[in-house]
Amino acid sequence: MRKNCLIFTALLACGVAGAAAENPADQRCPKLPAASGFVWQYSRGPDFDVCYAENKDAAQLVGVYLGFAPSFHADPKLLLRDGKIGADAVHWYRKQPKDGGFGAGAETLLESGNSKRHVWLLARDATSLDSLLKTAESLSFAGVK
Repeated sequence: MRKNCLIFTALLACGVAGAAAENPADQRCPKLPAASGFVWQYSRGPDFDVCYAENKDAAQLVGVYLGFAPSFHADPKLLLRDGKIGADAVHWYRKQPKDGGFGAGAETLLESGNSKRHVWLLARDATSLDSLLKTAESLSFAGVK
């Protein structure tokens, strides 16, 4: 009986580990700094992926569209500042939050071959957005499929 119980426990542990390893967010969403307090939620569209990560305590949200036809088009009049994501130089543009208790936002577009990555940030206020822009500098798309 004890042997069967050990075998069942081992199989259960392997199944849970296998399920965790197959989490699509781990392969489809960029990496965030471990201490950021964010965890990705993943959604698949017909020909695109969307990743959302929210830190409710800080009232901050990171969103990423990965696909070929983002709805975002940069408006030079809304240029917020230059920055970077990983090693890539980007231009951040003001994004007007629509709801959710956010008072400030920014968005940018990264292009990699035919693929486009629309990244947007929402925060409680301008100070919180500055902090979130620093976090976004550490986003890593290495290994994103």
